[in-house]
Amino acid sequence: MFFARHGLPTPRAGAVADSMPGLLSIVAGSDFVGLLPLQIPVHPVAARRIDVTSFREGPLQARLAVIMRADAMPFPAVRHFVAQLSGGAHHDSGVG
Repeated sequence: MFFARHGLPTPRAGAVADSMPGLLSIVAGSDFVGLLPLQIPVHPVAARRIDVTSFREGPLQARLAVIMRADAMPFPAVRHFVAQLSGGAHHDSGVG
């Protein structure tokens, strides 16, 4: 959605990382752009290898899904967490 708002095509994902160290390695060792929490690239170890570009674009919309086995009986804490996610999503999107 970020690119579409500016009339640009969505770039193809050049790499997918399953861990923060993997993502840091890809971003710091190439010309890739990554979306990271600010605490990561300003850390003294990462700051020498990663440039941070600041811009004001507004909140990014996130898509979130919860997948559970139909026959699973999740712990009460898991049920509560999923209920909070669902309630927050409905509240933020205006869905009743």
